[in-house]
Amino acid sequence: MRSTIMLTWFLGIVLMGTAVVPASAADAAKHRYSDRWITWRIDALLQNDARFDYQKVKVATRNGVVTLKGSVLTDVERGRAEFVAADLPGVKGVVNDIETVEPLNDDMILAKQIRSEIIEDPILNTLALSVDTKDGAVELHGIVGSFEQKRLLDKLIRETPGVKHLENEILVEP
Repeated sequence: MRSTIMLTWFLGIVLMGTAVVPASAADAAKHRYSDRWITWRIDALLQNDARFDYQKVKVATRNGVVTLKGSVLTDVERGRAEFVAADLPGVKGVVNDIETVEPLNDDMILAKQIRSEIIEDPILNTLALSVDTKDGAVELHGIVGSFEQKRLLDKLIRETPGVKHLENEILVEP
């Protein structure tokens, strides 16, 4: 009796699952992502990526094709923006018109150099960090997973030519 109830319960769950899957697959196939939603989502993903500065990047979508315009400081930032856009459901193509521009002043040059060094380090390149510079003083904000990462960041930045002072506001959350 107990095994019959269990078998009936199990078969009921399996049959419910098979009945739901085709409906879900059909809904997914019918779902069309609006250009407005795609633009909004890409813009949100880029603006919330603390590793890079996408304030000067504009996103537009027409018939599922995303156009990225604006400027960033590094080729890595440019490539990452294209990857984020291309990876989103509903995107049929990406036109990447983002320009990589040369920094305008010493602080921008220093910030670009620090960001590049962080990106090139295999231990540090996945971290969400904010690097601000003013007159050679560097302010670092973000969250890392270990004290070792915080120590490495501190060392890397202090050894960067042009850094006069470091305010390391990094939080460690293992």
